[in-house]
Amino acid sequence: MKKSLLFALGLCASLTFFTSCDDDDDDPEYTDIVTFEDVDLGEAGYDDQNTFVYDNVLIFVNNHESRGSYFGVSSKTDTTTAGYQNDASVFGAGGNAGSKCFGYCYYSEYTGEGAIIEVVDGNQAGVESVSPNRVYVSLTTYAALALRDGNDGGGYGEAVKLKQGGFFSATFTGFLDGQKTASVTAYPGDFRGAELRLMTSWTAVDLKPLGKVDKVEVTIGGSEDLYGDYGFNAPAYIAIDDFSFTRNGR
Repeated sequence: MKKSLLFALGLCASLTFFTSCDDDDDDPEYTDIVTFEDVDLGEAGYDDQNTFVYDNVLIFVNNHESRGSYFGVSSKTDTTTAGYQNDASVFGAGGNAGSKCFGYCYYSEYTGEGAIIEVVDGNQAGVESVSPNRVYVSLTTYAALALRDGNDGGGYGEAVKLKQGGFFSATFTGFLDGQKTASVTAYPGDFRGAELRLMTSWTAVDLKPLGKVDKVEVTIGGSEDLYGDYGFNAPAYIAIDDFSFTRNGR
C-alpha cells in the first residue's frame, strides 16, 4: 500500500525538531510533550525524509531511504484525496487541540521492524530511559479512505474496505536494554461492533503501562480481512501528536 521514494537519510542531532513543555494543565506530572510545532516544513507542508532529535533526548527514526518504517511530520489536512500521494495528511483539521502540525508514522511489514522512538545514547541531559505517559492518535486520510470506502486512489496495490468484525490496529511496544517491557494497542479502525468506528478525531492513548523504556516501537496491523496474498492491504499509517513522557536520569 506504500510507494516509497529513495532519499538520503539525514540525522540532524543539533536540530531540535519539536517543542517541550514543562507542565500541562490536564496532566501536571508530564515533563515533556512533543508537539511537532516548531518544524520548518516549507512549501511542501511535510517532511518524510529526515530523522530528527527532540531536545537531544529522543530520536524519531526515519528509515524511509531503505524502504523501512519511519516517522515524518506534517501540516497537511487534505481529507478528500485518496492514495499514496496524499500519505502525509491527517483525516481532520490539523494537529491535536487546534495545533497546526502533527507527526505521522508508516510501518513496513517487509522489514520486520516498526517505527522507532529511542533515547539518544550518551545524551548530555543524562537521560537513560523515559516513561511514556500518553500520545494522541488519529487516522491519516490515506488510511481512513481505504478503510471506510476501499479507496486507495487506484494507483498502488489493492485496498480492501474494513468489514464487520474486523479491525485496524496500532501497537506501541516498549523496550529497556533490549528486553520488551509491555505493549499497548489502539484501534484507529474498529468494526467489531455494530458500527464502523474510525479515529477521525484525536484520541488519547495511555502509554503508562510501557513503564521505563529506552525504545518504543510502533507497528500497524489488523484483522484477517485486511490481508491478501501479498500481505497487508490497508495503508499502514497513523498520525500522532503530543507524545508525553517523563525523563529518567542516571
